[in-house]
Amino acid sequence: MTRLQAKQMQRLETASVIVVWRSVLERFNASSLSLQKVDTDLLSAVTLHDSLVTFLLQLRDRFDETKDRAKSYVENVNGA
Repeated sequence: MTRLQAKQMQRLETASVIVVWRSVLERFNASSLSLQKVDTDLLSAVTLHDSLVTFLLQLRDRFDETKDRAKSYVENVNGA
């Protein structure tokens, strides 16, 4: 593996981590904001919790989508 290939792989790995964490943090933030509302009831809280659990379990199944988004980010950075 050449240094250029290693650097490209490192950029792709970094972009992949960014894609995953961004989606996780956005989802948790939205749930957190909903939970902080005064009129949130227990049923809504349980539904939000279950939704987060499902989201996290399905995250692994979205690997190809994550990889494609990461590649797009890397290409945009390299093209700039």
